[in-house]
Amino acid sequence: MDVAATDFDCNICLDRVKEPVVTLCGHLYCWPCLFQWIANHNECPVCKAGVTKENVIPVYGRGANTIDPRTVDGADDIPNRPRGQRPAPSLRRRFMFQPDPLPPHAQEAAFSPLIGFFPSLFGLQFQSAATATMPNTHTGPLTPAELQQQVQFAFLSKMLLFVGSAVMLGLILF
Repeated sequence: MDVAATDFDCNICLDRVKEPVVTLCGHLYCWPCLFQWIANHNECPVCKAGVTKENVIPVYGRGANTIDPRTVDGADDIPNRPRGQRPAPSLRRRFMFQPDPLPPHAQEAAFSPLIGFFPSLFGLQFQSAATATMPNTHTGPLTPAELQQQVQFAFLSKMLLFVGSAVMLGLILF
């Protein structure tokens, strides 16, 4: 049995793919099958993600059929398979010795429960060098919901300080 014949099957006709295309959600189809499906539906037959003729990606490989699909009978009502699109390269490039903006585990250390719990127990707030260099993402005045959240956080911090102090005092005295 030919192994290549069973590797890739169309998710619509369940046969070996002819003129293979892949949707952005990653499902493989024959172009004629998918084109006929798109004419009536605008979603992937497998996962129901949005599918259009423009966002289908053709698959090219070795050993492709040498017959021009445009010359096959019945090809008049099915257009040619869409051409591949190459995305533009990323403009952000780092040079060889340029450091990262933050060390790899800086945020994890700054917000770890072990380190972050005890200062907040006493109402103290520390800012490490890693978090001090992070840009402030909030601009402008606080919304009422943010203000209420800050008030609740301050109340809970003071309550935790009181409970912690009472527990420590109880352990010392008893």
